[in-house]
Amino acid sequence: MKKVSYMLSLIIMLAILSGNNLMGQYSVRNDSDLPQSIAIQPPGMTISPAGVLSNPVTINGFDNFALGVDFGEPHIATNPRDPLNSICAFNTNNYYYTLNGFDWTKINVSFPGFSVLGDPVLAFDSLGNAYYTQLYQNGGTYGVCIGKSTNKGVSWTSTYNVASTTVGLSDKEWLTADQTAGPYSNNLYIGWRQFGATGMRFVRSTDGAATWSSPQTFTGGQGAYVAVGANGNIQGGSVYFAAINGSSIIVNRSTDGGLNFSGQQVASTFVSGGVICAGRYTVKSCIRMNNFPRMSADNSYTATRGNVYIVYARNPGTSDITDINLVRSTDFGVTWSAPVRVNDDATTNRSVGSGYFL
Repeated sequence: MKKVSYMLSLIIMLAILSGNNLMGQYSVRNDSDLPQSIAIQPPGMTISPAGVLSNPVTINGFDNFALGVDFGEPHIATNPRDPLNSICAFNTNNYYYTLNGFDWTKINVSFPGFSVLGDPVLAFDSLGNAYYTQLYQNGGTYGVCIGKSTNKGVSWTSTYNVASTTVGLSDKEWLTADQTAGPYSNNLYIGWRQFGATGMRFVRSTDGAATWSSPQTFTGGQGAYVAVGANGNIQGGSVYFAAINGSSIIVNRSTDGGLNFSGQQVASTFVSGGVICAGRYTVKSCIRMNNFPRMSADNSYTATRGNVYIVYARNPGTSDITDINLVRSTDFGVTWSAPVRVNDDATTNRSVGSGYFL
């Protein structure tokens, strides 16, 4: 077992890493290059409970809210202009929002014209606009769609098509917004896996999700992730796109707001954490785990400005089937450090442990 205080610190650290800026976002999905069957989840799907399960449990000053256990792959985002405003979505058409950081309201969101499949990812731009992206399938057309809210997630007044194809399922998209005050402020970036075709896809929007660029193709099999970082004195001057390619985590960098990318690098090589159970990577008792990389870039005005960090779950090849590793780049993703083991549990621990908390 991990020390409680250490795990709280680790969870806080990963929450910070999952925002757009370190001063990026989170999720789970498919564990291999092969698509899993995805049941189309119709709007208005009934979930239980109707609201928060009980009063929050406070541990060391942190409130923990139980929103339900019905569906997976949750994601949460917090408004940079209002830290009491957060939105949490998961694999249905339902989501929760809070305007005061304490009371949560459940809403059924409608994406007119799209039969959504799930994989929700949320982001706020620097103006406080919220964005909610999901996968969809309309007949033989697959793609990514996005909703926009200008009232803190209370309602979603606009929905847009990001990209579509008939070649196969789009899977595990990731959304990031540039929250800086730089030249690419409020740009939106999305990456995903496109089955039925080669590699990963990446698009950007420069007008608040109304229109999107034609997809760029990158090497990789799964686990798209996008982070925004500095480029010297230029805020938001680096856009990083990461993915898994076989046993490697690869990173591409753009210095023009996602218009062009160059300099693909291998950040780390690893064996995915956990063991295969029911066709997916799992930890104890066949609990599905996240084996995709999570990345963040340091936008602070400190000595670590511009650093890029990636965390991921790795099987060390011992009786401890899952560790959390971290690698760091201090030169804008050109070179990467040797992996550092983050978790401090015993190396013989096969419990839920690190893989579950990642």
